[in-house]
Amino acid sequence: MTSMLLFLGLAILRQLRPTLIDASFNDAILLFSDLPGAPLAAPRGLPCSLRHVPYKEMKKWHCPRLSREEFAWRVTDQLVVAIDIRPQIEFGRGCVLRSINYPNVSDKSLLNIAEPMKLAQRNQHPICIVGGKDVDVTRKFSGDLVNLGIDGICVLDGGFESIRHDTSLIHCTSLAFLI
Repeated sequence: MTSMLLFLGLAILRQLRPTLIDASFNDAILLFSDLPGAPLAAPRGLPCSLRHVPYKEMKKWHCPRLSREEFAWRVTDQLVVAIDIRPQIEFGRGCVLRSINYPNVSDKSLLNIAEPMKLAQRNQHPICIVGGKDVDVTRKFSGDLVNLGIDGICVLDGGFESIRHDTSLIHCTSLAFLI
């Protein structure tokens, strides 16, 4: 739910952008004061387990992070499209249930993942990038998707390592993987 608040704010700003650009300063203030109040407190039923990231590091990202708890319930309820960008060998050892492996992140055609991403956008589900140990690859790929105009992109906080031992989420072909 932590990333959902950011998505909500971005969606509101995207819809109001043309109006705000044409409005004077006072009109813009009035526009925001007329919006209905919404409680933006974090939901109490979902613990926030996001890792602390320094501000300088956070500025490098182009999309929000999804906590492992939110990711878990979204995977369980099939409310997320998980795109695993780890190498195929690692994906074969263990992967998120119903995830799609897309190891060739330099391929901008996105042929293997275009349809699932369109379906996720149509259903208004987030598209979560599950990265490996190389955070720079995850950051670049997620940024590229955002720059292509794809809505709902987020990354799993901590990558695959953060959920590696959650047997309810992981499909393993090798028992040695969990050790």
